[in-house]
Amino acid sequence: MNSLASRIKELRKANNMSQKELADILDMKRENISNYERGTITNVPSEVLDKLADQFNVSIDYLMGRSDIPNDSAVDDEYADLLMMFRKGEKAVGEEKKEQYKKQVKNLMNYIVQSMNEDE
Repeated sequence: MNSLASRIKELRKANNMSQKELADILDMKRENISNYERGTITNVPSEVLDKLADQFNVSIDYLMGRSDIPNDSAVDDEYADLLMMFRKGEKAVGEEKKEQYKKQVKNLMNYIVQSMNEDE
């Protein structure tokens, strides 16, 4: 299952919606939603992506699997530079080491918090 397919299904279920309910909101057939969720239709029209993003209050990048942040506007500007540094580092290590990179960043953040709490 591709990222878009899994995200649509995940968001629909998280919002306690049936495929029929989502299809009605998007003004399409239930079968289309089923095909999107199974990944049999991968070329989703941009207007459908826009409607999905609006419906679930997420970015199109999140829907497409290009971001793990559901809504980029939810990221405080104060941390935008850290997010950019993280994304650059993630790209630099490559896809095969992406999960290891995330784990190391989380470990570093936990260490910083722990050491700062010890200083108090």
